[in-house]
Amino acid sequence: MAPPIRPTAARLAALGAAVVGAPALGVLAATPASAVGATTYAVPAGHTLSEVAVATGTSVEALALANGISDPRHVLAGTHLTVPGTHAAPADHHVVVPGDTLSDIARTTGSSVAALASANGIPAPYRIVEGQRLTLAAAPDAAAASSGAPGQVRVVARAGDTLSGLAASAGVPLSALLASSELSRDAVLHPGQAVTVPKDVEASPGSKPVASSFAGRSYPAEVTAAATSSRDTLLARNVPTREQVRATIAATARDMGVDPALAQAVAHQESGFNARAVSPAHAVGAMQVIPSSGEWASAMVGRELDLLDPGDNAVAGVAILRALAASTDTVDDSIAGYYQGLRSVQEDGPFPDTVRYVANVTTLAARYR
Repeated sequence: MAPPIRPTAARLAALGAAVVGAPALGVLAATPASAVGATTYAVPAGHTLSEVAVATGTSVEALALANGISDPRHVLAGTHLTVPGTHAAPADHHVVVPGDTLSDIARTTGSSVAALASANGIPAPYRIVEGQRLTLAAAPDAAAASSGAPGQVRVVARAGDTLSGLAASAGVPLSALLASSELSRDAVLHPGQAVTVPKDVEASPGSKPVASSFAGRSYPAEVTAAATSSRDTLLARNVPTREQVRATIAATARDMGVDPALAQAVAHQESGFNARAVSPAHAVGAMQVIPSSGEWASAMVGRELDLLDPGDNAVAGVAILRALAASTDTVDDSIAGYYQGLRSVQEDGPFPDTVRYVANVTTLAARYR
């Protein structure tokens, strides 16, 4: 306003085969011999040409020229782009374009939000602005991990995968997956990255508590405990992919008379469409709804909503957006109210981080129109 289950042999086999047996978005592939030195790249959902350029080590101009793209701001998900030249030396900088978020750039470049923030001196809540030049910081890559060792399964990440999600799906502790793949806890997966999933590891009943503070705000122990419980519950569940969550939010918004682009933009900014996201404030799900706001949304729709259910989470977030739209004069005020709380916005005015939030959501909404 981010537990385990024990795997079956079939589940582990499916987990490994699902990503190897079919082409994954965002993976480079060789082009025919007539295009010497070129590769093709399948564009992941929501990515800009700038993000593709970063991922492939080329430039927006080179991609546009090679693919006859007249407007670099628009590229469709799943489009197979010809990437000119070789890509052994990826770009070491990224210039922020409209719609970029630090999490998007981290995911595209195989880095992490923490690594990028540290490399560029960006304080929480990690806001970036158009035209900002970022130094790209690499996160450990799992490509060098053992792929055939006994007791391990090699998995290639798809768009939207997370380390915690893979660990939950395989029924192993996140710490075991991180150790087997030589990754840090804050590493962010990128499509095509290989991860080594250990088998036959006993699930740990305990888990590291959710942090008690974020963006300069601290939360009581009972809130942190509730957030940790929700996080562990979500980690143990099978949840929709990010693209499925995005589609659900768009459809829910249409059904409830809310601008689908705005609803998608809010979810993108809040969680990146991550159904397992949980904040220190105990905001949960893709729409990042706190329990008290969930009760408000339940009253508005006339039934109790389960915020840990991705469908109900979408309903709650969209219901709140609809109520805010009815109580404000501008879309900007509605967006600010979702982030800061409408009463606070009306009494204190938008905080500096709220202003940045509104700008980011407005830019993202244009992407989804």
